[in-house]
Formats: sequence, structure tokens, C-alpha cells
Amino acid sequence: MHEVAYFYQSKRGKEGINMSLDTTTLAAIYGGAIGLVGSAIGGIASYLGSKKAAKVNIDAQQRVLNEEKIKEKEEQEQILRTSARIIYIDIFTVLKEIIRIQTKIQKPNIGSAPEGISISRNYSEHIANLSGDFQLEQLVLINKLYGLVWRLQQDILRLNYITDDYNAIRFSVNIIGVELFGANFFSILDEIEYDNLDDRKIISRMEPQYYGLLDSLKGIALL
Repeated sequence: MHEVAYFYQSKRGKEGINMSLDTTTLAAIYGGAIGLVGSAIGGIASYLGSKKAAKVNIDAQQRVLNEEKIKEKEEQEQILRTSARIIYIDIFTVLKEIIRIQTKIQKPNIGSAPEGISISRNYSEHIANLSGDFQLEQLVLINKLYGLVWRLQQDILRLNYITDDYNAIRFSVNIIGVELFGANFFSILDEIEYDNLDDRKIISRMEPQYYGLLDSLKGIALL
């Protein structure tokens, strides 16, 4: 009888221990699961936060790059307009001076002499600035014209108003005039008035390649 009672008590004690162990195990597992879930949630939140921060940073960098590109484009367009304007003014200045020389000055003397033609010294840089918007043939025309003008400048600088005749200067003027207007240059001189020059009218009488060039320069210069 005592043995049966002892066995029964021992069995209940073991079951109590087992139940206690099961409860502890479950609590540990439950706690561990909660920890894992919390860690996972924290990791996901951290990832999403980092991803959002990275996107904000990338968007900010992209905006800066876009602004820099826009600014660079505007600066390039301004350089193009400035160079086109300078070359246009240079060519029209040359036009006025060669017409003045041929129509207003019969013999060089004080008060009536060829003026030193003021053109850009950095014309090669301005020509280069147009290279992306003008055809090669047009750039060659501009460069050629500046070379002829440089020759005329040298003739004017070398002129002795007392002893020299006027032939060298007139020869250089005629070369430029024929280059721009063809054989019609001399008849055009009889038709125009130096004091009332109309740039549109004069440009319209130029050789086709120069008419197109001046029209393009003016169009860009006035943008």
C-alpha cells in the first residue's frame, strides 16, 4: 500500500516537473520568437529607412546635376550668341569701311583717310565657338574673310599719307568687295549711299554663300 502511494506521488511529482519544464520551454520559445520578430521588424524598418534616405540623396544629386546641365547649356548658348554677334558686327564694320573707302575717299589725306578697321583680335576663338552650329564651309568663309581684312589693315597701317598712292588699299578693298558681292560689287557701289546704309538691303545683294552666312549669324545673335 505504501509502495503504491509512493509510486503515485513520484509520478505526480515528475508530471509537475515536466509541466513546469514545458511551460518554461514554451515561454523561452515564445520570448525568442518575439525577439526574432522584433529584430526582423527592426531590420525591415532600418532597411526601408536607409532605402528612403538613399533615394532622397540620389534625387538631390540628380537635381544638382540637372541644374548644372541647364546652367552649362545656358552658358554655352550665351557664348554662341556673343561670338555670332561679334562676327556679325565685324563683317558689317568691314562692309561700311570698304564702301566708305571706295565712295567717299578719292585721295588719302588728313581728314579723309582710311580708318583702321577695328575687329576682334580673338576672332579664331569666336569661329571655334560657332563650330557646333555652323557648317565647315561657313567657318572657312569667316576665316577667309578675316584673313582678307587683316591684309587690308596692314595696308592701312603702312600707308604714308604724303608719298604713297592709294592703289594697295584700293586693291585690298576690291578683293574683299568681290569676295562678298562677286562681280556686282562695282555696280552696287553706284547704287548705295554710305550715309544711309541698310544692312538688310546690302546683305541681300551678297553672294549666296555670304548671304546665308550673315543671315545665320544675325539669327543667332538676336536669340
